[in-house]
Amino acid sequence: RSHLAEELEAAADFLAQDRQRPLWEELPGWNLSDLVRSRRSDDLARVRCHVFTTIGTGTDTDDLIPLMPRDMMPREIGDGVCCDERLSATPVCRTTTAVLAWGILVESALLNDRLLDDIRESGCSGVCAAGFAGPFFGPDPAPEARAAFNDYVRCRWPIRVFALDPVSQDQNVDDVYARRRELQVAMAMAFASGRMSASALTRFSRQLETDMATVALNKTAVGFAHGADTFGWRFYPRVQTPPTRGALATFAETLCGPSANADLARRKLEPGQRECTAIIVMPSFVPSLTLDVRTNWFSLAHPTATEQTMRQTMRLSRAVQAMRHHASECQRCAHLYLPGEFARAMRRVDQLERRLPLQTLAAQIPYENTCGGFELFNTGITDLAPELVGWYGAPGIDPDGPTTLFLIGTGFSLHDTTILAGGRPVTATLISREVLKAEIPAGVAVLPAVTTCPPAAPCLGHVGHRTVRPVAAVEPLPAPTSAAAAGPVFADAPCSAACGGGLCNEREMVDIHLATPYGVSSHLLIPVVRRQASSACGLAFEPGFDVQLTFSTSRSATAKADVSRVDEYFTASRDAIVIDTPSVFVPPAKAELQFLLR
Repeated sequence: RSHLAEELEAAADFLAQDRQRPLWEELPGWNLSDLVRSRRSDDLARVRCHVFTTIGTGTDTDDLIPLMPRDMMPREIGDGVCCDERLSATPVCRTTTAVLAWGILVESALLNDRLLDDIRESGCSGVCAAGFAGPFFGPDPAPEARAAFNDYVRCRWPIRVFALDPVSQDQNVDDVYARRRELQVAMAMAFASGRMSASALTRFSRQLETDMATVALNKTAVGFAHGADTFGWRFYPRVQTPPTRGALATFAETLCGPSANADLARRKLEPGQRECTAIIVMPSFVPSLTLDVRTNWFSLAHPTATEQTMRQTMRLSRAVQAMRHHASECQRCAHLYLPGEFARAMRRVDQLERRLPLQTLAAQIPYENTCGGFELFNTGITDLAPELVGWYGAPGIDPDGPTTLFLIGTGFSLHDTTILAGGRPVTATLISREVLKAEIPAGVAVLPAVTTCPPAAPCLGHVGHRTVRPVAAVEPLPAPTSAAAAGPVFADAPCSAACGGGLCNEREMVDIHLATPYGVSSHLLIPVVRRQASSACGLAFEPGFDVQLTFSTSRSATAKADVSRVDEYFTASRDAIVIDTPSVFVPPAKAELQFLLR
């Protein structure tokens, strides 16, 4: 798989060169999608021959092809080289890169039509309403194509804020609050009034009492969302003890009455970081995300009134930009200040810029680039079915003993993943959504090998649950005249001529399936590798070495049968015990020999 991925990338880089630009320019006029769907093999063969001829042989004579009439073109640089004949040196048009390049061209044409169909079906017809409808393929699409595709992505896979955390963060407040206010005014009335004595005083008392005993909720953080791509949070201070006021403020409050807004206005937001989480749903192929952030202060008594309006924000932004524009003038007088003072002042300007209310944050996203092509248009539940693509850990499965493998695939379920190997259940340990550890037990069913072909009939090779039969109408290319003339073969010979041509199962296989609540995976065939007896790491006596043990027999009172006990001495055919050890055996520092008599 890695080799094929590298070859495909090399073929895409090959087509991205300026030399191959005519292929992309002619691709819309070939109507490859219609030729493929209508199965017009002859027309496809002519287009393929034209593509290989345009690619050329990779020699200097290819530069002469556009300048020469076709009837005057030598055959060694014409269609025969790239379509029919075989050379001792493989030309570029017959290499794996050229063949994969042709596949990329066909895929691009089919994918372009599928993209246009999806634009119409998904209700994004406004993308092409401006009169531009592709093509969207090529190494360097037109700016109109890029803009249209961006509009299609925004319409087809809009970014949505799925959840905010915390939606609301509250503080339980046990309000046992008491407030006491008392104002005493003593006035000595004049003796002239005659109503009071000289020592009489008139006392005017006014007392205000407030008692509260309740449990209230004080919101400290509230999340909000507006539309599909606007979200944020509002942070409030926690409940704080009101400050002690002076005599004048106390006298004014006594006359006018207490105000709840006055208590709110005196609260302060505690310093520190707030941890909030937003779940954003977006396409899997988006590499980065740009966030336009606005921070602002608001009055607790009047939440709709912000401290800085947009007009004030723009005024601050203009002031910071003016500092940058006047930097060259300030640099002329830099010698009047300490060394480095001008540089520090400019860095301070950068710090002021980062403190402005309007900021832009660009974040890189770990995106999945393996899902592309026609897979982008799969939106059904069945498209979430798992898929097995390979394994690691062992060269094959031993049906006579347990085998541990790492299975590679996509769509594994975290909770409900079941594996069957050769009809036997497998114990699986999920490592990630793409990798799991499988403990395959012994006794799995094995698909037998097919090594012989039926007489006078094409060989039938079983690939998974399908039967592959080669097309007998395709004539094989003539055999090379020498070993150096061997090259790639573009037509399959009948299987009856050579059963080992890849269509028959020449090895025993074990069929593995994986199932989740969304479906069952396709077949994964793993070859059978049986362990040889010579590869065992157990110790054994050398051939011809005999050990004779003696035992004594006695009868107990309780047991009905005789009881035998091995004596503590033995005799051997040699003076020393000789044990055969495999080459991979590492003797321990202190060895201990134990016998098991069966």
